[in-house]
Amino acid sequence: MKRKICCALLLFMLIFSFPTNVYAANWYYAIGNYVSSAPIKPTTGLKFYVDYSAITTYGSGAFTAAFDWNGSYAGNVNAIAQYPASSSSFPGYFLINTNSSLGSNICAQTFYYTSSGTLIGGTYPMDSTSIYNSSISINSDQSVFYVNGSFSTSYLEKVVRHEVGHVFLLKHPSNLYFSSIMHQGAPNGSTISATITPDDRNNILTKWGP
Repeated sequence: MKRKICCALLLFMLIFSFPTNVYAANWYYAIGNYVSSAPIKPTTGLKFYVDYSAITTYGSGAFTAAFDWNGSYAGNVNAIAQYPASSSSFPGYFLINTNSSLGSNICAQTFYYTSSGTLIGGTYPMDSTSIYNSSISINSDQSVFYVNGSFSTSYLEKVVRHEVGHVFLLKHPSNLYFSSIMHQGAPNGSTISATITPDDRNNILTKWGP
């Protein structure tokens, strides 16, 4: 009887000691996906067009932070076009603009759309299985990026990386004790990371593959 219990315990330990996927250290990506007809999917490389409103408000430099998601795996960012290049020359690119209607405590928001252009609502719109298109709106009120009374370019760049993470269908982590770009708020040098961390990349690998 004792031997059977020991064998069962050993089997239990073996099953739960090894994750089903070798990449993910923390699970916080969405269950949704882009429809097969979507013009751009993370598996083919995300592409963004930064419009006039974003360039005139914040300049062009901060938005290149999206390239930090580059990598030699399926999920990556491989193109960023910016105004004054014409948006019509980049059909299907995901839009990055500014939005004056975002709340005073909201730095940015990612939106998801069906193939008919309908906004996908709900608590977790990135969990939808009907995602065809996506866009990122940055708050046009620069004061939302103030840290200690001054505008922080580092905070803006962090938010750009964070919102691109949402386009990859990464959620805000429920575990507050590890470092991630997907935590909300200004970077604090520890858990709220200003840059993309190994945990963030592992979740991209788990969601979209190598």
